[in-house]
Amino acid sequence: MALTPLGLATQAPSSCPDRSAAEVRALVTESSIVHECDGGIELAWIHVSWDGTQCPDWQVAQPAHQTCADGAALPGHRCVASGILPVERRSCQCDESNVLGGLIGILNKCTCSDWLPAGHVEDHATEACRKP
Repeated sequence: MALTPLGLATQAPSSCPDRSAAEVRALVTESSIVHECDGGIELAWIHVSWDGTQCPDWQVAQPAHQTCADGAALPGHRCVASGILPVERRSCQCDESNVLGGLIGILNKCTCSDWLPAGHVEDHATEACRKP
């Protein structure tokens, strides 16, 4: 008896459950901790500021993929594992940019790092059942 790895479709190749894979759209989620980056301009010692942008601690990007959960009825078809897709994460922070040695500055914008690998999601596909 062969074991199926966790997360893979558990349907035996000889079965035909009459189901398709379901689409899952791409999604970017953000940290629930969000900082308010005050926008502003500083000219020498005169500082003018206003409400800036919101800046999450981190963001995670999940690619569009297909899953066997919630697949629609489709006679003569089954949902099968078809590979893995990367999930990425980046960190963000309020940042201050100075020009001309601190005499002129643009204050606190949200700056995020490059996207880095943070795991994966399993992708699935719909295939026709083979007739014996």
